[in-house]
Amino acid sequence: MLAKILATDIDSEIISTAANGEYPLERLTGISDERRRRWFVSDSSVRNGHARASSALQSLITFRTLNLMGEWPMRGPFDVIFCRNVMIYFDQATRDRLILRYASLLVDGGYLCLGHSESIHMQHSRFKLVGRTIYRKLGGQ
Repeated sequence: MLAKILATDIDSEIISTAANGEYPLERLTGISDERRRRWFVSDSSVRNGHARASSALQSLITFRTLNLMGEWPMRGPFDVIFCRNVMIYFDQATRDRLILRYASLLVDGGYLCLGHSESIHMQHSRFKLVGRTIYRKLGGQ
């Protein structure tokens, strides 16, 4: 298995659109021809000017609605969590609680990827900055 991806959003319409797996061709311009051929189809069953994620790609992704302030049904462990451009909408205390929740779901050495305007400001952080907005969970935490 290549990977399993859990994709979440608070908006059920966004989740429905993403689960459909159909994208305008211009959204795929940054993807190599090889990857486009492997992971997307654009045949007569797809609307003109669109491509659909292949069944192989769709089988790797589970889509769910998730409110970050509510109960989280996932248990982990995860190797990587992407939470991009979400925490900017919360106060610092809420961001700190989210960081602790992410840490509880990540394997030791796992990565937390935030948006470019987000960072971890916890003095007792369970993470080490390893890139501009990429953090690695420290072991034994």
